[in-house]
Formats: sequence, structure tokens, C-alpha cells
Amino acid sequence: MAEGESKAAKIGCVAIFLSPLWAGGLWTLVQAIRTEQIAPAILGVCLFGAGAFPLYLVLISIRQQPQREAFYKDMRAIPAEWKPEWSSGRLQDQTVEAASVINAMTIFLAGISLVFGFLAFVTVRQGAWAGLVLLVVPLILAGFVIAKIRGSMRRKRFGKSELLLDETPAHVGETLRANLIVEKLRPEELAGKTFNFRVSSIRRRTWTERYHGSPTTRSDSTVLWAGSQDVLPVSAVLKEDGLWQPVALEIPKVQQATNDALENDKVYWQLEASASLPGIDY
Repeated sequence: MAEGESKAAKIGCVAIFLSPLWAGGLWTLVQAIRTEQIAPAILGVCLFGAGAFPLYLVLISIRQQPQREAFYKDMRAIPAEWKPEWSSGRLQDQTVEAASVINAMTIFLAGISLVFGFLAFVTVRQGAWAGLVLLVVPLILAGFVIAKIRGSMRRKRFGKSELLLDETPAHVGETLRANLIVEKLRPEELAGKTFNFRVSSIRRRTWTERYHGSPTTRSDSTVLWAGSQDVLPVSAVLKEDGLWQPVALEIPKVQQATNDALENDKVYWQLEASASLPGIDY
């Protein structure tokens, strides 16, 4: 019963969050039909679709959740096989996935900003200055646009980044050896610079609480261990697919290995690489 309530709450929250789009679109469409105007009708259909489509995706995701859990259950014993790139030992930069989320949110917020901006204009024009509060959504959109521009600058400057592990999977109590591959970085850009590599063991807990009778999912993350190392690019090699920077990090044997991906108490590892470079940092 709690699981069903959680799904219903999730659908309800998404529906409420998207209500300015689908409700505004539905209202615009009804008004357009009454006045027999084509342009407002098209706008109403677009707004309704922009609000209803994400809700449809949420419903599909909930419906496919049992299949996803069954799929991961078959491969949960070997963490290195949870993702294809993990089993290959060639890990992709997580900012690629973040860029996809930012792009989707930018498009989504752009649609909402049109509605909220129009409502703010109408409200202020009628003398209700409180309508300026509606401009908070366009301000959030501006933040996503800035993040999108910065991410585009990084990708244009450095291209894609990958981490190629010497051994898959890596093991606690041993040396993590790998190569950081940066597509567009060149050795001359690293003159007098250093790479900083930081590896962290992170514990993430997820639990469900009841708030005013409704289940609410909460989570927290704790860094169990972290180690860093500065590496001079003297051993960097330029190859066809980019600059290869070797790295070797000692992992204490007292640390925990990655555990089951479906557990509510997870332990996973994260590797970060950074370098201070002219123009924009890596």
C-alpha cells in the first residue's frame, strides 16, 4: 500500500508542478474554441502537450520500474557490470549526463517561463505588483542558461573526457591505475600546471518517512574516505583520441567495496580530476 501511495504522490507532485503548462494550455484551447481563433488554439495545444508529455514519461517510468529492478537483480552480484561502460573499463565523464539534464530542464523551463512571464505581465499591467513574483521561474531559467553556456564552453575547449582503467574492476587495498583521456587538451597547455585527482568513497542512504500521512523519500550522503594526489603532466602522452595522463592512487584495504545498486544503503566510489588552466578550468 505504501508503494502505491508513493507512486500516486509522485504522479501528483509532477502533475501539480506542470499544472501551469497543461492547465494554462487547456484554458487557452477552450477560449480559442469559443472565439474560433486558430493561433491561440495552436498555442494551447503546444502548452498542453509541453505539460502532459513529461507526465506521460513519468507514468511510463513507473510502469517499467519492475522490469528495471528485475534486470538489475540478475547482474547485481558484479558491480562492474551494472553499466556497459563500467564493464569495458572506459568510464565516461559524468558531466555528459549532467549536460543532458540541463538541456532538458532549459527547454522545459523555457516553456513554463512563457506562461509565467505572460501572467506576470498581465498581473502587473492590472496594478498588482505582486505578480512580479512569477518572474522567479525566468530567473531560474537564466541560471540553467548560464550553466548550459559554461558547459558548452568546457566541451568546446576540452572535448570529451574518459577514464580508462588498467584493471576492471578496481579493488580496495590495491593501487588504482588508469589513464585520463582528454580529447582536445594538448601538452603545451599544461606547462607549469598540475592535475589534481581526488577519489572518494561515498555512502548514500535512502529511507521513507510519513509526512502528514503521505510517504516522503529522503536521502543523505556521507564521505567515508577521500584521497587526493597532484600529478605533474610530465608523463602525459598525446595520442589520436586525445591527451593520455596516467594516474595511480592507493586505495586503503580497510575501505568498503561498491555494494548492491538496489540497496537503500549504498557505497560507491567517485573520481574527480581538475586542473587550473587559462581561460576556463578543467
